[in-house]
Amino acid sequence: MAFDTLSQKYLRPSLIIWSETEPVNTIAITAISNDGEKITYTTGTVAHNYSVGDKVTISSATSAGYNFSTEQTVTDVTTYTFKIASTNTGTTSTATVTNKSKWDLGSDYLYVSDNNRSELSVSFERIEYKQRMINGTMRSYHVADKKNFSTSWEKLPSRKTQVTEYSSAVQDKRSNFAGGQEMLKWYEDHTGDFWMLLVYDVDSTVEKTDIKKNVEKVNVFFSDFSYNVVDRGLDLDLWNINLSLVEV
Repeated sequence: MAFDTLSQKYLRPSLIIWSETEPVNTIAITAISNDGEKITYTTGTVAHNYSVGDKVTISSATSAGYNFSTEQTVTDVTTYTFKIASTNTGTTSTATVTNKSKWDLGSDYLYVSDNNRSELSVSFERIEYKQRMINGTMRSYHVADKKNFSTSWEKLPSRKTQVTEYSSAVQDKRSNFAGGQEMLKWYEDHTGDFWMLLVYDVDSTVEKTDIKKNVEKVNVFFSDFSYNVVDRGLDLDLWNINLSLVEV
């Protein structure tokens, strides 16, 4: 899989990001070793794409000394290994590494423009089974809470090259910003479910100093999509777009 990363350098590009594959910020560790000064973690044949200075946490290692719930700084990297400074020792095992500053978006994704976007409306659908008991009281059995999302755009450029956030610079991935045409094509190509990242302050466990790492991941499908061509220009048009998404 191509590994396009929502990196800390440009971690809050837009409120809404759509991805064909499930975005992940965890990687499986296949082996662990220690040279007395640093711990080396190996990710098998999966390229981690970490850089020196990235912050990671480690969990699920057999040896407690190889687990870190507080973020550790990556000091050395190769394609399939990274190191952190620690004299902790233990036995090799599998584990999981998490980097909240980087998400693997796969190769098919869109940054949905914030140009002239209205507020994002989030509503909850509580799924439950209700039954009145023989004594007359009502019992409710909670199954799940599912979210509904809706928003709209006024006079969004039909082509992404005219969207304010767009850039042809490859390094920050802003060439993947969407105008009206790109959003319409995504809708037409995705008759089933896909993944959405929402970059906003939703998780109360994220420290205020780490606000850029606050991201919600939701598996969704379209329940409604419509657009109106409101202005035509020489090279592009301006569209009004309305859409609604439902959590799977």
